[in-house]
Amino acid sequence: MIDLIEEGSGLGFTTEINERIEQFRLVIIARKNWLTNNWDDYKWGYLNESNKYFTDSCYCGGNTGFGVHKENLTKVTKEWFKDNVLMTDDLAEMKAMAWDAERTRRKARENDIKQKEKIASKINELPDKFRTNVAVIDKNWNFIRSEASYSPMRSSSIQGANVYLESKKKMPNGFKKTVYLDQYVSRDGKLLVKSFTNDIRWLFGEYFTIDKKFDGKKLLFQLVSREKQIKQMIKDIK
Repeated sequence: MIDLIEEGSGLGFTTEINERIEQFRLVIIARKNWLTNNWDDYKWGYLNESNKYFTDSCYCGGNTGFGVHKENLTKVTKEWFKDNVLMTDDLAEMKAMAWDAERTRRKARENDIKQKEKIASKINELPDKFRTNVAVIDKNWNFIRSEASYSPMRSSSIQGANVYLESKKKMPNGFKKTVYLDQYVSRDGKLLVKSFTNDIRWLFGEYFTIDKKFDGKKLLFQLVSREKQIKQMIKDIK
């Protein structure tokens, strides 16, 4: 999609190609959108006066301050026109098309912001505490769903809505213990049972004394499965 013509934007240039002086003018071309099969993929570019060369790339610098690399010059042939259509080189028409594109972008952005704000609000309507459904720790632990928020100035994604374990009782320092299970799941989704088992007494020491036997794999599976259920509830909100 084409951007607006700003103050100082280039409308054309002169360069030397094969020892000939060539004048290039700003144009809008349309390329076939392979998703919709329509000629609606508009793009800025430059055609020379004889419509023999096309480029969409200039550089700043070099011996004279700017130029075009030879590899960025495309010969305009019948084959080129199979994938490209010259829409216009009229400045007024190009500005009008650019403003149409800008209005479409702004409207799409407004709709996107409203939709994400709506989703964040719906997420916050969910409970912020969930039972673990694991009998051995359910009495003193909850799954917590943090608050969701959306600020387009900070991120293009909804922030928050994290899910983690939190103890119901405060520790001696006055804070509640939190456990993020992601550290016990590999990137490819495998349970890191050994790491979890090694940490289990530190995590849930009041339940797993040195002389008490436990099935670390089963416990981790149960907790991760419950966490996935809660995360799916959040993910399903649209």
